[in-house]
Amino acid sequence: GNKSSYLKWFSEKNYTDVLFVFKGNGFGVRWFINSLKKAPATRVPSIKKREDLVLLLKSFVLQAEALSLGKQKDIHLTPFFEYEYLKHKKNILYNDYVSFLINSFGDVDSTLVEKKYEKGLSAGNFIKPKSVIFSEIRTKTREEIDRAYNLFLSLDNFVFVLKEFGGKTKDPVVFGTGGPLASLAFGLSVGAVSSPVENTNKTFSIIRVEKFIEEEPFTLRSVYKQIERQIKKTAQDSIKKNLTANLKKKHNIKTLNIQ
Repeated sequence: GNKSSYLKWFSEKNYTDVLFVFKGNGFGVRWFINSLKKAPATRVPSIKKREDLVLLLKSFVLQAEALSLGKQKDIHLTPFFEYEYLKHKKNILYNDYVSFLINSFGDVDSTLVEKKYEKGLSAGNFIKPKSVIFSEIRTKTREEIDRAYNLFLSLDNFVFVLKEFGGKTKDPVVFGTGGPLASLAFGLSVGAVSSPVENTNKTFSIIRVEKFIEEEPFTLRSVYKQIERQIKKTAQDSIKKNLTANLKKKHNIKTLNIQ
């Protein structure tokens, strides 16, 4: 789970129990939920067992104690604290503002997706590579595969031998993937049967090429979400990169060039 799922689960249960007592004060589930809301998502660990929850509760208590002691000793009034506070406050505000801009980007115009799709096709993108379908007989020993191959040679009936030795037809394998057997298949013609080969895991195989599927464009529908994500990421990266310049332009802020 994560911070969001924990908040949802604890909030839905509407617990009012006291979890523990520290320095004479009771700390309940509502306190835990409030502490969880304030914590950065990256600081909330995965809770898989009781000990994980106990450690998280301890960390929240320690944070609260540190803040309380700091206030008692007026640490928040020291120049060092004020410097660090302003530095982190600036970063927090900046990151929150960037997140707000990114999350408010909205839906991508479908015409932009279509244009990027057409442009991608022209550049050779969004193309489903050539693939091959082959049937395989696989055995554990050289003797078994030789017996299967000799039976095929004598009967000239691969389908019978495939069934006899428990072989099967594989799903399409894309060119450049699938290991040595796929490479072997791409070197054969349709209907051709290979001689016995030893696999990298010390098993043995015979294959027959059933069909080649030529490369073809992916449909717009099948890659629509992918293109949409690409457009959003490009826009979000642009927001991050040009934020300072855009804010200066928006508020007519001039930068002085001091020689």
